[in-house]
Amino acid sequence: MSEPEWLREMREAMENATQVMIVQAAMGWMFRGDLEQARAVLTTLPTDKMNEVSAAATALASLVDEVAQEAR
Repeated sequence: MSEPEWLREMREAMENATQVMIVQAAMGWMFRGDLEQARAVLTTLPTDKMNEVSAAATALASLVDEVAQEAR
């Protein structure tokens, strides 16, 4: 018997939340300048998600630069 739909949806939501927390933890270590800890945390992220995180981080860095420029 296959798993109930609600259980599959719950599992997917928990996996997504876990991945978001991993990325947030890595960002926290980067704020503190601890690249070693950030790397250690990122290695727990599924490999297929690393490209998504990299693209999001690049876009965020660009947006931060833009907002900072506007604030000057």
